[in-house]
Amino acid sequence: MPVVATPSTFAEAAALLAAAVAATETARDDEALQIAQRIYRGPFPDMARFRAALLIADLYATEGRFLLAKFWARRAYEVADPQEKAAAAVLYQRIEAASPLSVSAQLAFSPSTNINNGGETKIIVIGGYPFEFGDSSLRLSGIEATGSLSFSYRLSQTGASLTEAFGSASFRKVWLNPAAAETAPEVSNSDFDQLGLSAGVRHSWQAIPGFGPTSASLSFGKGFAAGTQVSDWWGLEIRQMLFKDERRSLRVDLLARDESRLDSEINSSISTQASAAYQQALVGGKVFAAQFGVSNVSSASAMVDKDQASVSVSLGKIRLGPVVGGVGIDLAVADYPKWILTPGGRQDVSFGLGIEATFPSISFLGFSPTITVSARQTQSNIDIFDRETVSAGLSFSSSF
Repeated sequence: MPVVATPSTFAEAAALLAAAVAATETARDDEALQIAQRIYRGPFPDMARFRAALLIADLYATEGRFLLAKFWARRAYEVADPQEKAAAAVLYQRIEAASPLSVSAQLAFSPSTNINNGGETKIIVIGGYPFEFGDSSLRLSGIEATGSLSFSYRLSQTGASLTEAFGSASFRKVWLNPAAAETAPEVSNSDFDQLGLSAGVRHSWQAIPGFGPTSASLSFGKGFAAGTQVSDWWGLEIRQMLFKDERRSLRVDLLARDESRLDSEINSSISTQASAAYQQALVGGKVFAAQFGVSNVSSASAMVDKDQASVSVSLGKIRLGPVVGGVGIDLAVADYPKWILTPGGRQDVSFGLGIEATFPSISFLGFSPTITVSARQTQSNIDIFDRETVSAGLSFSSSF
């Protein structure tokens, strides 16, 4: 709650701010920090608390304590008025650019009608004979929690190149609805636990004169399911920015990945992918984005081996009063060339729709709630592979 300003609190805050600034000018940074923190935590107007938080952030950045500096820049943003928020955001970005370490976290909760990517039927007809899968292959509903913690660390940087180490840890936790226990009593929540760990190194440089920067990364990772390691993988990714200006950008990506499945060797695979991503700023601050990609997954398993083409378009940063929204659609067509169990092979067509709304007027340390609603439907020429999912999610996104 904003503090009610009085002439005495204004005068005291101004005197304390002057003392803090004077302390910085005479290299008494510890004293300046104490005074500024007293202002921020005291019964003073938000304008004074804002300036104190900016001073603390700047002092911590000068000392190389960048995580604390970014935290205090966010605290400044929290108490800033609309005109001052831009100054806090700019300071945060300056600190981010100066820091060799960047850390980000994500957390989302999503009720879903198909938590296990299950089908509408558990029966498949092969050679005129019906075969029945377990109840757990049917669609189950529940609540999904996903989260990740990632970092990048600048190893070296020159005017023409940048080398970084990076890593991440991600998780998925599921709580099935009571109805799911009736459909598949042999399934428990922990069966869907997932954990992913990855690390790698990335190098960016100007490889092709006249184009934007090039980056190449090599990464390694492990996957866990229900508490047991199920995969080892390594991947190579190359990105080339073809052009980028204030309004438009076009990038192409090449990706190769080798995954060894420890739980089922036949499902091991080597995948390759090529894609292009275009983005353009529109009138009113809206952003249009489009992506097209083709991929191949080579595997001994007829369930995994496939060729796929996909396309997606989205329109973001749509301002509707106090809400900033976005909408996107995607389409993917997949062929499974090794599927010979049924006549005509197997082909899947998937369509997805997503809508999101962010409420920037609701903010804590610069993070605002984002509500997402998504729907996806997969139509296969084999009924057992038909899929349909509707989910809603709540997450928090940074305003800067």
